[in-house]
Amino acid sequence: VLLRWQKSSAVLLVGEGGSGKTGIAAQLASRLMTDNSPVLMLSANTLSRYDPPLGRLQEIVALDVPNLPEALEALAKPGRSVTLIVDQLESIIGTASEDAVLSLLHMVAEKDGHRVLAACRSSDAQRWPRLRELGFSEVPSKPLTSSDVVAHLKKLGLEAPSRMLIELGSNLLNLSFLAKLVDQGTDPSGVDGEAALWDLYFDDLRE
Repeated sequence: VLLRWQKSSAVLLVGEGGSGKTGIAAQLASRLMTDNSPVLMLSANTLSRYDPPLGRLQEIVALDVPNLPEALEALAKPGRSVTLIVDQLESIIGTASEDAVLSLLHMVAEKDGHRVLAACRSSDAQRWPRLRELGFSEVPSKPLTSSDVVAHLKKLGLEAPSRMLIELGSNLLNLSFLAKLVDQGTDPSGVDGEAALWDLYFDDLRE
């Protein structure tokens, strides 16, 4: 995605459920914020139930301004890009939010010093003409292979990962949770599913 942004300010991350789109988006947001770059990341699912959706968006991010694109532009400074990341874009198909969110993506992508990343399931992106018309540069998201996951888990010190850990680690977000748990001194070897992994991760955060 970072390399693609060098050629295009607007990137569409496509992949089926569980392929790691949310994990990639979250990791990018974290990396950009570490570099002190303004990032607005949201799930389109939070907007699909509201009309008008951009009013709801301004409420979510506590922007006391009449125009969200103008607010994003105000954050831009020389040498510092503003990034808008929208996950689960397929959730707005056919909703009252569709027009406004797609227009927002287009407007932000057209602004100098701005970047956009939208994540959408491949099957929905392929049959969604209005999304294709935006002309975003596509980057595929694919689950890691079992051998890749095992190699990553071994680097974390999990020398004999269970089949469940390997299955969980094929999702990049889950793999990042496993890495953070190990880094905090928590052994995730006994987790028996995704819900258990997430519970362990957030319990560890609260501690």
